[in-house]
Amino acid sequence: MLDFRPDLSSRDVTWERMEAVAFTPMDARARNQLITVAYGDIADAMATVLGSEDASFCAIGQWASAAIAGYLSVPVPFIRRMVSRPFAFGNRHIFSEVARAQVAFLDTVGAAHQAGADPAEMELAWGRCEDLLRRVAPWPPGTPATARDAQNPSEVAAMVIDPTRRTDNDFMVEGLRCYFQAIGCTDRDQKSRLILRGNVLIAAHEQRQLDSSISLGFRTWVRQITTAWRLLETKYEWHNHRPGARRLALEGRWIAFATQRLVTFEVPWGSVRVGQRVSRDAHSIDLPSDLADVLGLRTALDGQGCRCWADWDQRMAWIIPMMAAVQRNPAWFDGDGRVARPQLSGDIDRYLEARDRRVDALPDPPPAPDSSPIDSETLELLRSRPTNQAEPLFADFPLSAVWKVGRGLAADDVTASFFALMGDVVERRNAITQPGGLLDADTVATARRVFCDNDTSMFMGLLFGSLPDAYSAARGVRVLGSVSDFAVDPFRRAGETARFLLDVLTPPEGAAAGSFEVGGVALDSTIGVRGMHAVVTEQLIAGGWDTSTMGVPVNQEDLLGTMLTFVVGPFSMFERLGVSFTDGQRDAYTRFWCGIAHLLGLPYEVVTVELDGRRRAYTYAEACALMAMIRHRNHAVSLDGVRLTEALLDGIGEGFPRWMDWLPLGMVEAVGAPEVNRYLLLGEGRGRRRAAAMTWAMRSGFASRLLQPAMRRALEAAGDYWLKPFFAIGAGLPFRRTVEQGGRPVIERQVGVGVVNTDLWPTGC
Repeated sequence: MLDFRPDLSSRDVTWERMEAVAFTPMDARARNQLITVAYGDIADAMATVLGSEDASFCAIGQWASAAIAGYLSVPVPFIRRMVSRPFAFGNRHIFSEVARAQVAFLDTVGAAHQAGADPAEMELAWGRCEDLLRRVAPWPPGTPATARDAQNPSEVAAMVIDPTRRTDNDFMVEGLRCYFQAIGCTDRDQKSRLILRGNVLIAAHEQRQLDSSISLGFRTWVRQITTAWRLLETKYEWHNHRPGARRLALEGRWIAFATQRLVTFEVPWGSVRVGQRVSRDAHSIDLPSDLADVLGLRTALDGQGCRCWADWDQRMAWIIPMMAAVQRNPAWFDGDGRVARPQLSGDIDRYLEARDRRVDALPDPPPAPDSSPIDSETLELLRSRPTNQAEPLFADFPLSAVWKVGRGLAADDVTASFFALMGDVVERRNAITQPGGLLDADTVATARRVFCDNDTSMFMGLLFGSLPDAYSAARGVRVLGSVSDFAVDPFRRAGETARFLLDVLTPPEGAAAGSFEVGGVALDSTIGVRGMHAVVTEQLIAGGWDTSTMGVPVNQEDLLGTMLTFVVGPFSMFERLGVSFTDGQRDAYTRFWCGIAHLLGLPYEVVTVELDGRRRAYTYAEACALMAMIRHRNHAVSLDGVRLTEALLDGIGEGFPRWMDWLPLGMVEAVGAPEVNRYLLLGEGRGRRRAAAMTWAMRSGFASRLLQPAMRRALEAAGDYWLKPFFAIGAGLPFRRTVEQGGRPVIERQVGVGVVNTDLWPTGC
């Protein structure tokens, strides 16, 4: 059995542990404690490299993380949920970035230093570290998107950072560069100043990313209680509704009051209120004169109390003097040179013990069926075969050009390799659209009729059944977890998939329902998806993909399994709802997807079986048996599957009212296979108790023939009212919708899912 389950009990300072803490679904307070402990462990490891005279960022950061626990434990339940979520998301987001960056530094520069490397070897180690820091790493789901902090490379060298151009993580890189320079510094005061500069730059990056979380944390509860009449608006609509000037003024006054009276920062020797002046002592470091210019700050670094904690400029104007005042305080370390730790409750130990018992009870994969048309040995062979021939020219082929081709648009950068791929798709299409072929007119018309008559339920089957099923395939989902576009914005995958389904299953306007013509949107979209697969395959192989463990990326077994989830997922949901289809309809729908899989690169022999000397498509029953075999071989816990599923549910939750955003979790648990739900750790995340109650109610309804019709009508009504319009927006990026102006349809650009509009949620008072 594959086993990629995360280990949350580890105290090792490793990349895997940091990702497990950041991405495993769990209670927010439990995650906060794990983050606090992990920061302390990183600080101890960093002290072996930088010494124990100066506190590093993580030594200070663990105390800030402990202070977040207060926001997660507001005594008023109604307000606690609104306040805690943005702060928990922000803490999780920052940890995922800072912790992985610090581990990359320790694994390269730190390891070289511990091994006694000479200056030239240390420079090489820093080069490897910087390369790791520049790579795109996925963010945790649920985190509001914020501005990044990049600048011109020439300005990086000069340390002149333009605050108006931030699209990468240069503050983080330059901060760790200062740590690297401090390692070889023999002057005590100069070393402290380098570490201080590093701490400040890392804090600047961290605080820039926290802008939206802090604004939401302070403003949400005020805005929610003053807009109670908008309860039925979707979370997406509510977040993007323009507030009035009076409401913004009220929120600003509340933030200013909270900054002056409530926001405190814990340190080993007591607590500091951010609204008060920073006090200095004999251990304090003089501030470098250029820091304000480097960061582009408008506020003087005079240590005055902060007036508005939601404003990045004012936060940094307090944080920088505070760091300079306390960094060399000996109370940060104990007598053995280990970092002082904040006091935590014992709840985390009990939580981890209970969680480990639940995870250890995960079921084994379902037994391999005897009736599968393809045996396990043959599937293992398919795992070593790509769906497209290896083509080096695809390694540098831009995905933007693939998108243009998939939409039937001209793309100047289309290469000869892509034209060859297009020709192969057209040739396959010509062969299987003949009478009796996989995509003959009758098959296509029947499949489209089944989809269009049940489109809302089909979408729900895709979202709550097919995609989670695909994410349970631990080896296959590694591809999605490694592709930066999908890793950073996982909800995009659902939108891309929905767009593809609409393209191939919606009858073309003015053409026969069974047409699958060259130049039509269905074939263009299929070519685009296959082109994307080719680009991703070659780029992952060029990046050192582990084929021995994972198989070839986008291999034939994974594509076959994905195709089967599009068939088995929706029909399994229909069976639970008591909706019946004829064998002919289910077989035609299965045959249709066999044809699409063939166009996407699967050999004809893989999507058909031989009967009486002729080959035919799988029946629905055979597809179910083959799906069971693939599940038996591949389903397991994986961090990629867990992360992508949580991100998918968080994105779908934007399409429901904000007080019902846990509904998608309940839907997946009710509709999906129980073993799939366990592999994705669905019972461990936010909203699990409400989702469990909903799951019990829905499964009880599914089991009652009297309630099944009402259940289906309720689900379709909810989908038509909330989910379907939202998903139409999310079917392509950037998100758009068609509106009527003067009787003419136009396209209106909209704010993307999970992106905070700072005009509506200002980062200031």
